[in-house]
Order: sequence, then structure tokens, then C-alpha cells
Amino acid sequence: MTISKLAILNAVKAAISRAKASGSPYAQGKAYELRVLLRLLRIIDSAGYKLTCTPKMAGVLTFGGSPCKANHPDHDYISGSTSTEKLEIRISVQVTTLSHSWKGTTVVKAADRHEIDVGVYRPIKTRRYPAFTELLLGVSCKTGGWNKAYVREALGMRRELGFLTSPRTSLTSSAPWFIATVPCDPPVPFALYATNAGSAVYASLAALGLYVEHYKG
Repeated sequence: MTISKLAILNAVKAAISRAKASGSPYAQGKAYELRVLLRLLRIIDSAGYKLTCTPKMAGVLTFGGSPCKANHPDHDYISGSTSTEKLEIRISVQVTTLSHSWKGTTVVKAADRHEIDVGVYRPIKTRRYPAFTELLLGVSCKTGGWNKAYVREALGMRRELGFLTSPRTSLTSSAPWFIATVPCDPPVPFALYATNAGSAVYASLAALGLYVEHYKG
């Protein structure tokens, strides 16, 4: 059965509560990913998209708990649509990278794909790993203490999603409801959400198309 916005938001909130009830650091990290998902769903809803989902289990949303394929038979995703556009919001899906696209092969090795904690995509075809060109917005989520390695990791992912242009030649964003323009080609914004206030000093990385957000959730 297909559910709409209110039921989706309530199901995500319930999933957050279940994850938070566990004392493990892993579960707390997944709870934070879901809080970021909830934030993005509200942004997308405010932009005029109709949110729907057809859960595999009635009343329960099931997302990837580790790096996964887009066509995993047990995982759900949330759809957004307007009269002219459609998108999909997914958790922990791995995408193939810019460097892989240069190889000219359909063989996807471990080094050719990377996990997007929370991703917004164009409608994905039924295959295992979507290409970076199918991504509209990518998000990495970090909880707990701050580590500069998080930024280095995010910059590496940023590089694998496209070429840097310059702020003066920024292109219209693939996710204009998140940021209007992006200095990259393709113009896919990549965001790093972190609970620690130490992340706030990295706002200048927006000049590279990496958007660091201090968000407690």
C-alpha cells in the first residue's frame, strides 16, 4: 500500500526512536542519518514535491544499514514528484564514480563505488549501483566528536561527483531546493552534516561545492 507525507514522516520518526533506543554507537549513527533524512524530506516537501512511499512491510520503513545496492529487495525508498519532475530519496546506496566512468567498462569493482549516506536521485533504473550522474544531492552524516578526516573524506567524494568550475561560472543546481547554484559540473551539491560544532568553521568549502552543515537533529 502506498503511503503519503504524514505517514512517511511518522514512520521515519518511529525508525529514529527505534535506533535511538539502542545504546550502540552504530545505531546512534543510523538514527542521525534518519534525522537528516527527515530534515531533507521537509525541505523537499516545502519545495512543492508530493512525497509517497510503498513500503515492503506495512507501516514500517526499512532502509540500508550498511553500503548497499539500489535494487536491494528488502529496502524502501521515498519518492517525490511535481507535475514535471520526479526524484527518489534513498539511504546508504552506493554510486559509481567519475573515475569509474573514465574506464569504459561496465565491471564495477569495490574501488569504483562509494556509499552516499542520504541521497536524492533521479528515478533509478533497476540496476545495482546508480551512476554519479543520477545523483541530485549527496549527503554524508557524522556524529560524535569532530575529526578533520571527515572533511578530507567528503572532499574526496566531492571530487568523484564532478569537475570544479568556479564560483563565477556556477551552474544551476540539480537540487535548487537545497542550494541555487553549484560550482561543479555536473552541478550536484554534496553536503556534510555533523552534530559537532567543530564542523561550523568549514563553511568556506562551499566554494568547492561541499556544503558543511552543523546540525544536531
